[in-house]
Amino acid sequence: MSRISLYYKIHGEQYGDQKKTALVDRLLELAESRSDTRVDVSDGRCTVAIVTPLMARVHQLPEAGETVFVDAGGNCDRSQARIFLFMASTVVGGLPLGVVITNDEAQATLESAFSLLQSMLPEGPQILMTDDSASERNALHSVWPDATRLLCVFHVLQATWRWLFSHKNGIRQQIDLCSQHRQELMRLAKQMVYAPSERGLAEAMETLQGRWGALYPRFIAYQQALLDRRQEWALCFRAGLPTRGHNTNNTVEAAMRVLKDNVLHRTRLYDVLQLHDVLSLRLSDFYERKLENPGIYSVLSTDGSTLYTVDSTLDYVHLSGKTLPRPQSPPMVEEHQTAATISPVVPPVALASSSRVTAPDPLEEVRQSLAAFSEAVSAAVLEDTAAHPDQGPSWQKALNAFVADWRKGATPTARQSQLYAQRHLGKARYATTIPVLRPERRTSCPLRGRARVSAGRPPKADRADHPYQQAEGQRRAAAPHSLQTRIETNRGPGH
Repeated sequence: MSRISLYYKIHGEQYGDQKKTALVDRLLELAESRSDTRVDVSDGRCTVAIVTPLMARVHQLPEAGETVFVDAGGNCDRSQARIFLFMASTVVGGLPLGVVITNDEAQATLESAFSLLQSMLPEGPQILMTDDSASERNALHSVWPDATRLLCVFHVLQATWRWLFSHKNGIRQQIDLCSQHRQELMRLAKQMVYAPSERGLAEAMETLQGRWGALYPRFIAYQQALLDRRQEWALCFRAGLPTRGHNTNNTVEAAMRVLKDNVLHRTRLYDVLQLHDVLSLRLSDFYERKLENPGIYSVLSTDGSTLYTVDSTLDYVHLSGKTLPRPQSPPMVEEHQTAATISPVVPPVALASSSRVTAPDPLEEVRQSLAAFSEAVSAAVLEDTAAHPDQGPSWQKALNAFVADWRKGATPTARQSQLYAQRHLGKARYATTIPVLRPERRTSCPLRGRARVSAGRPPKADRADHPYQQAEGQRRAAAPHSLQTRIETNRGPGH
């Protein structure tokens, strides 16, 4: 059985028929049997909302009601379903609040999906930070009309830079030997984004219009359209908002990459059912393992003026929502102070599941394998050195070279490849290699017979599979290259 047949057989037995009606029926059965999943398949739409127990516990934190980061991803299964991640930034980094799966990005579909998610959440956020996707932002505003919608600063500047480099917009590359148009325009655009006050924003726009208005009216119109939405991207309008220093949606961008790299391992899933299993089980397991690892984390206060340090333990994570000071409370631990375990103001939220089975320690297994490897190599080297004392300097040189190459390994994958390469040492290779030669043109040679010099491409007459009859008064045509002929005659081009 071929691999592709085995693939369809195994996944077909687990997830059933791939017809649309059968898939919809299984999704509805899944929603009835799972309390963390809700499904809507009305009006030709297929939307799935997931809030796992871990995500529900994260919703107990105040950060879950402050700034929520939203981003979309796709190309994760064969049906090209879209995945929307909702993330909150906490003292231990980004934690998921919910996941939505849709079959497209139409505004009506997204409104249905976000409404499903809203029905599973305790309350809505104060701030929604996204990229500039019109359908996504309109759907979020329809479901959470009281939330303030902010644009990711990085995506705003990225869109401006791409606009400047688009040839259809006619931005010249160079104004003189000392300055360039695109860099100057981009500098003024960044000055508008990072202006400390509304007056500074207006002055930057006036400078842009006065210097470049006559030369690039289309760019002025582009910036004017952005200026009409300045409350969404200008930092001077975010002074009183609980963003905690976050002006981009890098939190959810990084989470999307974690999903594709560490959870999906860059593989495409079978269908929406398997995608649901991965998002509801493996994604939560990944964040549970992250929370079980102790460490020191930093978090900004609500107004962004003070940086606090929190120490997490193995069993509990003292999330910032439970320990951050309120206006009437003193600070916890200031930056640059000794990081000690902080007693939470209220009992901490146990994010690590107590019912999980304790897995073997992978570090201990690595230690055992490393000890066996070191013992085997040491025994072999010492035995060979004892039998051949003159090989001692050679062994020392080889070992030093191996250690030097090992230290040059930039990534764990490179070092693992270096170890795997040792498996092929001493193994004979019986396969015949066929070198790839560059094409050569046919050159004339005055000698014939055994004294003939091998140079250039052979004529067609030399090929047994292409008999060639030369007409009188005509030049012989060059023989085309044929890999099959070269292999059968066991000779390269020009021989």
